[in-house]
Amino acid sequence: MMLPPNYVTESLIRRLASFYDRLGTEIGDRPLVLPNGTFFPDAFTEDEDSVEKLMRRMQRHAGLEDIPIELRILSPKCADCDGNCDCSKGDTTGSAHKCKHESGPSQSSGCSAGACGTCGPEPEEGPTEPRLVDLGDGWRVQIPVAELRSNVVLTANLAKTLGLVFLLDTRLPGHALDEATLDEACETASVALGFGGLLLAASYVYTKGCGGPRVAQLTKLNCGELALLTTLFAERGRHKLRELRKLLAVTQISALDEAIELLRSNQAIVETLRARPVDLSAGNFKLNDGRGLWQRWFKPKPTTASARSAPDEFDLNELAATLATEGSARRPNRTRTHDSKHDELRNLVDEALAEVTHDSQS
Repeated sequence: MMLPPNYVTESLIRRLASFYDRLGTEIGDRPLVLPNGTFFPDAFTEDEDSVEKLMRRMQRHAGLEDIPIELRILSPKCADCDGNCDCSKGDTTGSAHKCKHESGPSQSSGCSAGACGTCGPEPEEGPTEPRLVDLGDGWRVQIPVAELRSNVVLTANLAKTLGLVFLLDTRLPGHALDEATLDEACETASVALGFGGLLLAASYVYTKGCGGPRVAQLTKLNCGELALLTTLFAERGRHKLRELRKLLAVTQISALDEAIELLRSNQAIVETLRARPVDLSAGNFKLNDGRGLWQRWFKPKPTTASARSAPDEFDLNELAATLATEGSARRPNRTRTHDSKHDELRNLVDEALAEVTHDSQS
């Protein structure tokens, strides 16, 4: 089971609905952005110009092209250069360049030694400088040069940053964002802007490298949570998820299919999200859990006080009674009809076995 438990699912529904309730006009009707050549037709060459084109295109997809945003690529300082080479400059071209004193990677750092570190995207360690800088009349997006090596990392982090820009640009005067839930809010806003597919791709990255298989989660929300939000977005906007499924890995496809199945059992929630999101944001809905028998009994216990008030323990007697009822319904007792030929054949076999036993004893 990839989807979160019911109390988390309900919280995500309320959160997304509150975005549409408060900011539906500003969000507008956004497309479901796919990681393909239709939405990103520009060639990418791991330099600043490529990132600039990518960011401008994502701004247009999100409907944020009227917000002034500039770009800066952050390159790490090289200790061996002592600040005297191009690596120490914060405004380099963004290419994955080498220092002038470097002749290439040593043998001990190659893939044959199992320590290359380039076999897949790494979880974000956090830049030493802020990713978003307030310029007063606009914003500066700062991207570490290492992110240019992975399109999954780069597009997901740009999507989250644009979600933050949207939140900051639409907040009420004097209203501060909650730091404790800021990451989740940014990703929820990013989904509402159409970038759910990009975040979903980064929520579970499986790679096979020199040191064996690795899994990285490059988002705050996990795969099941983002699958639910993305499916809600698609259902609200009547977007088809068929093409997105073709572009995702197996784990994300499984999570997406579970979310689709859940919402098929909750069409009233989808219709309310389209027409009256305020009702969902207030919690005026009931989630019809369309999951299977075992998932309902072995679901994890909630951690919130409100969720703990509902009975959630596993009842062995109830399960046994249900299985017995379902088993009797599926497999009714059948009486065997009398067959004289079958009885005659059995008697012949019994006589033959008796003769063999008698001969062996005598």
